[in-house]
Amino acid sequence: MKLIISGLGLIICTVALIYMIVKKPNSKQRNAEISKNTLQLIPERDYDDELEAFIVDKDMTGYQYMDLIEIKSQDLQNLSDDEVYFNMAKFSRCFKRYDADIKIIALNFPSDMSKQKAFYSKKRENTKNARYQRWIDRKLEQFEWLELNQTTRQYYFKIFADNEEKLVLLRSRLMDDLGLGRDGLLLEIDKEKKNEILNKCNNKNSMIRKRESNE
Repeated sequence: MKLIISGLGLIICTVALIYMIVKKPNSKQRNAEISKNTLQLIPERDYDDELEAFIVDKDMTGYQYMDLIEIKSQDLQNLSDDEVYFNMAKFSRCFKRYDADIKIIALNFPSDMSKQKAFYSKKRENTKNARYQRWIDRKLEQFEWLELNQTTRQYYFKIFADNEEKLVLLRSRLMDDLGLGRDGLLLEIDKEKKNEILNKCNNKNSMIRKRESNE
């Protein structure tokens, strides 16, 4: 009797092992499922270098193109009341005229102290005063520390369009209403930084590293 029970137990274990081997999905199947899910979650498909915008999945977003434009941060404490109200009026007018979907996103980027470091490095080259050189060295060390340990909050417009003409029109409308460059409220950003922004938005735990200055 014991022999029969032991034999049945061995048969059951063998059948269970065969079932697990047959049902276990192979690595190719798992990878295919992961890739499929990723494409379902992330709408960006490619970057149009000529248009300087992303091509997105129209079935997921309802649009064909997406672009990012940086909103220039300002020190409100050092702006006059008139300047603050003037900027608010420009944003108000812009949003009243803008008739398409738009998102505002905020990210923390590493502080860029390259201009300050270049300024003080030039000062150090032009002085022979040892005390002044030591003071400049301390300033440069402070800038290095800030770049490694301090982040700057940056804001971006995320705009969408059905076609190339619409994207160009919406982008021009924003820049006309808010201004571009030194005296405006917007800044153009290059492809590399746009990819960094998208990577951060799609991978919340990823780190944004300081970019090397080309200046």
